[in-house]
Amino acid sequence: MHPLRNYSNRKRATNENRALLADAQGSSRSAGESGTKQRQVQKRLGETAVASLIQLYREGETTYDLARRFEVHRSTVVRHLEKAGIRRRGDHQPERHC
Repeated sequence: MHPLRNYSNRKRATNENRALLADAQGSSRSAGESGTKQRQVQKRLGETAVASLIQLYREGETTYDLARRFEVHRSTVVRHLEKAGIRRRGDHQPERHC
């Protein structure tokens, strides 16, 4: 790019810069990555969060509600309950209406 051209045609220079940036970002991906879908970041619950999860379950929260609250998969909630020796109640409770 000629430096003086940027002053006379900024829109064209901006578009060229965007294209260069897009090319640079595309080339930084690994060969097997298509860029269309990112992997989910795995979230680990700390001891305090697990203790809260167990207490809330004992107080009547469902595994579905806990999964939403702690932003983890329901199977993660179930795994923590099983690891703590908590007997599951089936979670077939009716919807709560306020």
